[in-house]
Amino acid sequence: MTARLARATLVGLGLTAIAAVVYWICNRDFEAGHPDFFYLADAFLHGRVWMDFATGPNDVIVEGSKVFVPFAPFPAIAFMPLVAIIGPVTADHFETAINAVLVTTSSER
Repeated sequence: MTARLARATLVGLGLTAIAAVVYWICNRDFEAGHPDFFYLADAFLHGRVWMDFATGPNDVIVEGSKVFVPFAPFPAIAFMPLVAIIGPVTADHFETAINAVLVTTSSER
């Protein structure tokens, strides 16, 4: 039974990886223009709740030199480990690939 479970797990992971690649290929040119969560995660890692610059013209609150976003902070908190490893600029560049992985690994039950 363990071998069958291991094979089913490998098939599931393989199908998920193929779906992520197909989704990314179809979506790689899409630019949402909202990398806020990556830069907010970086701000959290540096002990701040604001960003130093606006990532877009909409959905920001500017107070002096501090830029706030009116979104719930959990996505930024979830991205903190990724941003700590690769940095916010790199995460911004790979946003479409990150989105593809998130879409294919999420499930609705």
